[in-house]
Amino acid sequence: MLKPEELLAISAEISLRYTPLIKVKPAGFSGKVALTSKELLDISHEITRKFLPKLNTGTPKFVLLPVDPGHLYASWNLGAEKKDGVQLTNAPQVPTLRIYPLRTEETPESANEDWFAVNLAPGQTRQTIAIPESYKAPSYVADIGFTGPNNQFTVLATSKVTYNQPHNKAVSPFGNKTSSNGNGFLA
Repeated sequence: MLKPEELLAISAEISLRYTPLIKVKPAGFSGKVALTSKELLDISHEITRKFLPKLNTGTPKFVLLPVDPGHLYASWNLGAEKKDGVQLTNAPQVPTLRIYPLRTEETPESANEDWFAVNLAPGQTRQTIAIPESYKAPSYVADIGFTGPNNQFTVLATSKVTYNQPHNKAVSPFGNKTSSNGNGFLA
């Protein structure tokens, strides 16, 4: 049996004797280029001007996602500077999120309005929203916009319907109902 040092020496000798020698010419420009820092800066500015990424900010976008039965996550990009004459960015008023619970026959009716509002901080683009107990429902849709004079709400973007199902009820082998804790295990 050979020792590890002997194996390493044999391997190195084989590599030296039998590795093919291939001359590789480096790709690209082989001459030296001497540019001043001003020339490099000018090139950088020109590249920035010519190849600036174009952001599609024309259409407001709004996504509403379920987090758990008591919370929703909202993310938005209002996009354009104005929509229907309403200033979207740097506006003096604060954008508002209106969330509409979509109730079913099993959902108890609420004495409240058909929606609840969440004021958003200026410059903010996402937020987790706690759902008030009286507005809990299996699904929601939301609008983002500004409240104007006479409580007139100007909608800038509307989300798609999001489904926020409560924890599943599971039947144990013993016949009584137990609730799932949301990760597939019974509580």
